[in-house]
Amino acid sequence: MKKNLLLALLSFFMITFSQTTHIVNSGAYYYSPSELVIEQGDIVVWMNDGGTHDVNGDINSITNESFNNPESFDSPATSIVGGEIFSHVFNIPGLYNYDCSVGNHAINGMVGSVTVNALSTTTVVDIIVDSENHNTLEAAVIAAELADDLSTEGPFTVFAPTDAAFDALPAGTVESLLVDPTGDLANILLHHVYSGNALSTDLSDGMMIPTLFGTELTVTFMSNGVMIDNAMVTVADIEADNGVVHVIDAVLLPEDDCEDNNDTVSELFGTFFINNCSALIDYLMVNYGYSELQACNWNGAPMLDLNGLLISDICSCSCNIDNTEIQENQLIKEPLFMMNLLGEIIYKPTYDSPLLIIYNDGSVDKLFFNIKH
Repeated sequence: MKKNLLLALLSFFMITFSQTTHIVNSGAYYYSPSELVIEQGDIVVWMNDGGTHDVNGDINSITNESFNNPESFDSPATSIVGGEIFSHVFNIPGLYNYDCSVGNHAINGMVGSVTVNALSTTTVVDIIVDSENHNTLEAAVIAAELADDLSTEGPFTVFAPTDAAFDALPAGTVESLLVDPTGDLANILLHHVYSGNALSTDLSDGMMIPTLFGTELTVTFMSNGVMIDNAMVTVADIEADNGVVHVIDAVLLPEDDCEDNNDTVSELFGTFFINNCSALIDYLMVNYGYSELQACNWNGAPMLDLNGLLISDICSCSCNIDNTEIQENQLIKEPLFMMNLLGEIIYKPTYDSPLLIIYNDGSVDKLFFNIKH
């Protein structure tokens, strides 16, 4: 059974990591203790009980090969009785072997080892997993393949919606997102994560917090608490070793960042007196008989070169539909109007002058009118 979130939080703050100093006595062919088990970050001090000794954690004095320790260390020899031979802070976990390289001390048994245990860590993912109120978020993070990423060094700030927050979404939303968990679901989750350590004391009213999805969240200070976009922070500052978690009561959904590039429309279609996306789509639907889908997925051919774009790429808000394959319309090809090279509609062509004939299927013919009346 999962631990209660509050108990997990309290137990986290009760844990303290203290650096411990360990003494190893060194004498006639001995290190005592010869085998030492310590925690990451602890200090080991070798003291001289008598004789001349060193602490060699580099090249094995017996085999003349590297000890292959996680990190090498080597000290000068000393003969000061009661003096310190060497001290070292072990910050890298693993097994360390060493010996005394003076004379034949090593071959006579003056060897030792230090085993360094890694400190246990708590990640933002651990906090989510250990919470009774974040089962849906836990499942979503795992399904979206983000658990490993959010367990790295970070730091990360996670705004964690509760199960009740996910339940408040429209029926079927979570199920539909789980169909493609590394797609839209992953993006929504990344919209809840800031790449940094943002405690409640770091927040300010009106502050914009960038997310890993490339969006922004707005911080609003209210009389009854702090809002992150449309969600209230219900539990703040649950600290992990790689960041912090804030519990929120709503799922944060990124807004559509669609944009109609009306300047591009004006540049491309201004000669047709079309200067915005809405007018362009209406024009294509009325004059070419396109459906809205066909208009939004028109690639300009053969009239214009849109550099591989579709109208929906230029007018994403007005289209508000996903790009799909352009569908061939079933219209009977008929001419709509004639125009000169200046984009002016003409009703009576001038002899031996170039003109364009625009057809209802979007095609264009260029010809010279050379019939004399």
